[in-house]
Amino acid sequence: MYTMPSPYTPMQRIERMKVSMINNHRMAHLAGILMIGNLHITREYPTAATNGRDVFFNPEFVNTLTDPELRAVLYHEYGGHIMYRHLSTFRHLYKEDAQLANVACDYVINQVIADMNDPMFICLPDGGLQDDKYRGLDSVQVFNMLKSDKDSGKPVPNDSMDTHDWDGAKDIDEDDTADTKQEIESAIRQGVVASKLLGNATPLDVERMLNPSVPWREALRDLLTTFVAGHDYATYHKPKRRWLSQDMLMPTHRGDAMGTLVIAADMSYSIDSAMQGVFISEIASLCELVRPERVDIIYWGSSVVNHETYDRSQQEEIARVTVPKCGGGTDVTCVTAYIEAKDLNPDCVVVLTDGYLGGSWGEWGSVPVVWAMTTDRIAKVGTTIRLTM
Repeated sequence: MYTMPSPYTPMQRIERMKVSMINNHRMAHLAGILMIGNLHITREYPTAATNGRDVFFNPEFVNTLTDPELRAVLYHEYGGHIMYRHLSTFRHLYKEDAQLANVACDYVINQVIADMNDPMFICLPDGGLQDDKYRGLDSVQVFNMLKSDKDSGKPVPNDSMDTHDWDGAKDIDEDDTADTKQEIESAIRQGVVASKLLGNATPLDVERMLNPSVPWREALRDLLTTFVAGHDYATYHKPKRRWLSQDMLMPTHRGDAMGTLVIAADMSYSIDSAMQGVFISEIASLCELVRPERVDIIYWGSSVVNHETYDRSQQEEIARVTVPKCGGGTDVTCVTAYIEAKDLNPDCVVVLTDGYLGGSWGEWGSVPVVWAMTTDRIAKVGTTIRLTM
């Protein structure tokens, strides 16, 4: 393997390239993203890799790259896989076809790099998948095109210049996953502000990252599977971080089925009849996707106005038999109080709402809460997913 002569170590070269990217007017928006997670120099991977938070570089691989090529790989990992949260958002594609998922994500990122058309500053190394026919498409669209090609017998690329550690992304502790998501969103916004202060236009795809357009049901399903509570066995391989500060080693639990799911549907005055119909449809669809052992549907406004419980055998009837009721004002704290009073003990709560709450976002304790919003608002607690109408 040819080694590029350099007075710097691989780590030093990477840090220098990061600085040069931040100082480039077209990449100032990456200032925060390039600082996400930990950077490791390791021979564990043949080239480069990411688990969606941390980045890994093989030192021999770094030494084979020119400076423009190294910038391209850094952009690929940080400005692509990490910023777009590929390893969490598109896990459903990976489960369907791992090869196509890897290739689809790479094509999208590398097209952005190629379109910069500045080979003296940033240039894809050999092995970087790129095809102009995928320009302007997202990973799902590219995946579907590749799948069609594969089904018709056409060859599909099976190489990549990096490794996508999907399993490593899944194994990241739940607390770390939530922290990383918030850190990424904050880094994107800070980068956009920094770019605009320098008088630069923020790339459209970065603006979209603040309000991602992905199949929300699939993203929500994959998110909920990280909260499964089958609790088939306990493992100390990834101890719970929240107990470490108290010198207590507590195991995480692994399971294959969602236990109790609470779906809290906003029925306040701001939710019209059309939106109520959408909520009912999405409740039924969500139960079909996740298949919880039990689902508690709570209709609420200023208070809880109806509560229905369905076991797995009854969930196909939800859309036909459920009875939504108008809830008046909007106070989501009535939901948290009700859950506690009725001792529901959910494994996860999904709140369907337009996000226009009368006050607090509620105190949810250790229960994961996902907000499916019909607006661009972002909840101050839990995880927010845009519910496209």
